[in-house]
Amino acid sequence: MSWYLSLLFSAPLLAMAAGPLSAATPTLPSETQRNACAMVNEDANSPSPTLETRISRSGKGHARTAEALNDQTEVIDALYRFGAGQDLDDSKLFASAFADHAELDFVQPAKRLGIDLPVFQGKEAIVSSIMATVSALDTTHTVTNPRVTLCGDRAHLVALVEAQHLPKGDGSRHLLLKNWYDVDLIRAGLQWQITRLRITNVWMDGEAGVLFAGAKSEAD
Repeated sequence: MSWYLSLLFSAPLLAMAAGPLSAATPTLPSETQRNACAMVNEDANSPSPTLETRISRSGKGHARTAEALNDQTEVIDALYRFGAGQDLDDSKLFASAFADHAELDFVQPAKRLGIDLPVFQGKEAIVSSIMATVSALDTTHTVTNPRVTLCGDRAHLVALVEAQHLPKGDGSRHLLLKNWYDVDLIRAGLQWQITRLRITNVWMDGEAGVLFAGAKSEAD
């Protein structure tokens, strides 16, 4: 029995000592992380609340829940504006997704497409570079599986995004990318804006040259 208890209690310590394994895709936040900023500690020794107190707390709880749900919706909307701005060729809509000091990291997907790109720094550089690239393309961006972690006026978002690219007026060629988006955001009035966006490609299909002229992907 003693050996079993020793194994039982030592295994978690060994796991913590070993540390997390590195992964190509971002780590999804656990429920503990997701709720870390919304937790309220109750004093176990405090007397049972009165009916009026319980009703008051319930009302405040509903209000906090409604506010959190609204924030989650607005956080995800920043990513919708990012995609729709490109798809609709709307630079203003695209720019609204970013804070002035934002950074966009497309390094890993670009490398898989045979291109070395720096991390784009600042809203102006992001907007001018991305909109110039997609101006000759028909694109569609589909956002799925969003997971939001709220912490006051900051938020973290992980989502899967499918991005289809075709030369304008030419449906015979395409580049389809399935990417993880790892995003940090800040509250900006009634909206949320991206401060950091890191894109990690999971798989791709089509021609790298559709997005970057002369490029060849790892699969080519």
